[in-house]
Amino acid sequence: MRIGWMPYEDIQYQRAADNRWVLIESDAAAEGMIPVIMISYPETGDSLWFNMNMKSETLGKLLKHTMMTQKPIYEPVASYLADAKCTSCHPSDVRVNFDW
Repeated sequence: MRIGWMPYEDIQYQRAADNRWVLIESDAAAEGMIPVIMISYPETGDSLWFNMNMKSETLGKLLKHTMMTQKPIYEPVASYLADAKCTSCHPSDVRVNFDW
Protein backbone atom coordinates (compact mmCIF):
# COMPACT_ATOMS: atom_id res chain seq x y z
CA MET A 1 0.00 0.00 0.00
CA ARG A 2 1.31 3.42 -0.89
CA ILE A 3 0.10 6.84 0.05
CA GLY A 4 0.80 9.54 -2.49
CA TRP A 5 -0.33 12.65 -4.26
CA MET A 6 -1.51 12.61 -7.86
CA PRO A 7 -0.66 15.77 -9.79
CA TYR A 8 -3.36 17.62 -11.70
CA GLU A 9 -3.56 20.63 -13.98
CA ASP A 10 -6.54 22.81 -15.01
CA ILE A 11 -8.94 20.85 -12.83
CA GLN A 12 -10.39 21.34 -9.38
CA TYR A 13 -11.16 18.80 -6.71
CA GLN A 14 -14.65 19.51 -5.34
CA ARG A 15 -17.18 17.80 -3.13
CA ALA A 16 -20.29 16.73 -5.07
CA ALA A 17 -23.85 16.83 -3.72
CA ASP A 18 -23.63 13.14 -2.70
CA ASN A 19 -20.46 13.79 -0.63
CA ARG A 20 -18.06 12.26 -3.17
CA TRP A 21 -14.98 14.17 -4.25
CA VAL A 22 -14.81 14.69 -8.01
CA LEU A 23 -12.47 16.33 -10.48
CA ILE A 24 -13.92 19.05 -12.70
CA GLU A 25 -12.35 21.15 -15.44
CA SER A 26 -11.79 24.74 -14.46
CA ASP A 27 -10.01 27.68 -16.08
CA ALA A 28 -9.45 29.15 -12.64
CA ALA A 29 -7.68 26.05 -11.33
CA ALA A 30 -3.94 25.98 -11.04
CA GLU A 31 -1.66 23.01 -10.69
CA GLY A 32 -1.94 20.96 -7.54
CA MET A 33 -1.79 17.57 -5.92
CA ILE A 34 -4.61 15.22 -4.87
CA PRO A 35 -4.02 12.71 -2.05
CA VAL A 36 -4.64 9.08 -3.05
CA ILE A 37 -4.09 5.60 -1.64
CA MET A 38 -2.67 3.00 -4.03
CA ILE A 39 -2.91 -0.70 -3.22
CA SER A 40 -0.96 -3.09 -5.43
CA TYR A 41 -0.14 -6.77 -5.30
CA PRO A 42 3.30 -7.88 -6.58
CA GLU A 43 2.06 -11.18 -8.03
CA THR A 44 -0.56 -9.53 -10.26
CA GLY A 45 0.87 -6.13 -11.11
CA ASP A 46 -2.64 -4.71 -10.72
CA SER A 47 -3.23 -1.54 -8.74
CA LEU A 48 -6.29 0.06 -7.16
CA TRP A 49 -6.58 3.78 -6.45
CA PHE A 50 -8.75 4.98 -3.61
CA ASN A 51 -9.65 8.62 -3.09
CA MET A 52 -9.47 10.11 0.35
CA ASN A 53 -13.28 10.30 0.54
CA MET A 54 -13.50 6.58 1.36
CA LYS A 55 -14.94 5.98 4.82
CA SER A 56 -12.33 4.93 7.37
CA GLU A 57 -14.43 1.90 8.36
CA THR A 58 -14.55 0.67 4.75
CA LEU A 59 -10.81 1.13 4.26
CA GLY A 60 -10.16 -0.69 7.54
CA LYS A 61 -12.38 -3.61 6.51
CA LEU A 62 -10.67 -3.84 3.11
CA LEU A 63 -7.21 -3.92 4.65
CA LYS A 64 -8.22 -6.43 7.32
CA HIS A 65 -9.95 -8.73 4.84
CA THR A 66 -7.08 -8.73 2.34
CA MET A 67 -4.55 -9.49 5.09
CA MET A 68 -6.60 -12.20 6.77
CA THR A 69 -8.02 -13.96 3.69
CA GLN A 70 -4.99 -13.31 1.42
CA LYS A 71 -7.39 -12.31 -1.39
CA PRO A 72 -6.45 -9.23 -3.44
CA ILE A 73 -8.93 -6.34 -3.24
CA TYR A 74 -10.97 -5.75 -6.38
CA GLU A 75 -13.82 -3.52 -7.42
CA PRO A 76 -16.69 -3.27 -6.83
CA VAL A 77 -15.70 -3.18 -3.17
CA ALA A 78 -19.08 -4.55 -1.98
CA SER A 79 -18.56 -7.71 -4.07
CA TYR A 80 -15.04 -8.07 -2.73
CA LEU A 81 -16.17 -7.82 0.90
CA ALA A 82 -18.91 -10.40 0.26
CA ASP A 83 -16.34 -12.75 -1.33
CA ALA A 84 -13.58 -12.19 1.25
CA LYS A 85 -15.66 -12.90 4.35
CA CYS A 86 -13.67 -13.79 7.44
CA THR A 87 -16.05 -16.72 7.98
CA SER A 88 -14.90 -18.28 4.70
CA CYS A 89 -11.52 -19.25 6.14
CA HIS A 90 -11.76 -18.68 9.90
CA PRO A 91 -11.61 -21.82 12.06
CA SER A 92 -15.14 -22.62 13.25
CA ASP A 93 -13.98 -23.57 16.76
CA VAL A 94 -12.65 -20.04 17.47
CA ARG A 95 -15.38 -17.64 18.59
CA VAL A 96 -15.18 -14.19 17.03
CA ASN A 97 -17.73 -11.40 16.61
CA PHE A 98 -17.65 -10.80 12.84
CA ASP A 99 -20.27 -8.03 12.99
CA TRP A 100 -17.84 -5.44 14.41
